[in-house]
Amino acid sequence: LEFRRVLFRSHAISAWYHEGMTDETALLTAIAAHPDEDTPRLVYADWLDEHDDAVRAELIRVQCSIAVLEAASWNVKQANVHLYRRQQDLLEFHRRELLGPLADVVHDIDAVFERGFLKELVLDAEPFLKHSRTVAALRPLPEVRVTGAAPSLPALLDCKDSRIIRHLDMQSRDGGWPVEITPDLFPQFCFLAKTWGLASLRSEEHTSELQSPYV
Repeated sequence: LEFRRVLFRSHAISAWYHEGMTDETALLTAIAAHPDEDTPRLVYADWLDEHDDAVRAELIRVQCSIAVLEAASWNVKQANVHLYRRQQDLLEFHRRELLGPLADVVHDIDAVFERGFLKELVLDAEPFLKHSRTVAALRPLPEVRVTGAAPSLPALLDCKDSRIIRHLDMQSRDGGWPVEITPDLFPQFCFLAKTWGLASLRSEEHTSELQSPYV
C-alpha cells in the first residue's frame, strides 16, 4: 500500500495536488485527469478501504481486473468468471452504497459503471433537476443523458448544472411528449448546444449529433 501511494504521488497526483486539498479530492482529481490509468483508481480503492468503504473499493478492483481481460481469450475469461459474478453481485445488491441518493431515481440499466466509477448516467429531467448538484459533483464526471426534457426546458435553462448534460432527449422514454421542433423551440436547441457543449439533442422530429451548425 505505501509503495503504491508513493508511486502514485510521484507520477499521477503531483501535478494535481494543491495545498489545502483533501486526499480524496486530490485522488479523484487525478483519476479524472488520467482516465486510462488504473493506478490512481487502485490507490483510491486503498483509500476507500482505510475509510470503511469496502464495497466501492472492491468494485474498483474487480472492474479494473475485468478491464484487463477485455482482450483475453474465451478460456482466460472463463477461468476468471468469478470476477464477473462478483461484479454482478456488487452492482445488484449494493446499489445504495454505489449510487448514494441517486439509487432511488436511477433505473438499473441507466447507471453504467466502468473500472469502479459511473461511466454513463441516464436521468429523467425532473430527477436530474432535483439531484443536479449531486450529479455535477461526481468525479470523474459520467456521460449524462437527460430524457423527457420538453416540459422542463425552462427549468433546465435556469439550472447552472445543466452544463454537464451531454445528451438531451425531448421525449420521455415511454414515448410520451412527442415534440415538434417549432420555430420558437429551435433557438432553444441551438442555445443549449452552444452553451452546454451537448453531444446530441433528440426529439420525435429531430435528431442531431450536433455537428455543424450547432457547435
